[in-house]
Amino acid sequence: MRHRTVAVLACTLLALAGLGRAFAQEPPPDGTPDIHGTWMGKAHAMEFHLSGTEKNGASEPYPITIAVSQTGADIVLDVTISRDEGPLVYRLTGKIGRGRFWAQGTDAGGTGNALVTLGAVNAKGNAMLGTELLLFDPPLETKFKLKKHSAS
Repeated sequence: MRHRTVAVLACTLLALAGLGRAFAQEPPPDGTPDIHGTWMGKAHAMEFHLSGTEKNGASEPYPITIAVSQTGADIVLDVTISRDEGPLVYRLTGKIGRGRFWAQGTDAGGTGNALVTLGAVNAKGNAMLGTELLLFDPPLETKFKLKKHSAS
């Protein structure tokens, strides 16, 4: 009898611990602010060379445009980074909430090169700062600063 009581108490404690953990998870993103529209500005990219003789840490500025569509907390970012070698174009999907966002995706050219972005928008929803990781050879870390140009 005593073993059954201990087993029931142990199961009850585990169930309560699981419920407490479920209630402690944060709520879903709230979708604020609304960032749909066209954003334009500058990005500074830094290459990470893992071998060879090329120097790491050189930063190159590029114009960047991001067209954002948003439904609630779900966002789609069409990113175009204009480079001398030709534009890099990506379609990313992600979430926004409490002025912060993230998105991930691959390039529109079909090479499979991935892009991950994290960033923030000011309270007025007209300025955006963020970091992008472009996963190709060599990988690039890009920091960007954008202004909203239209809400189309």
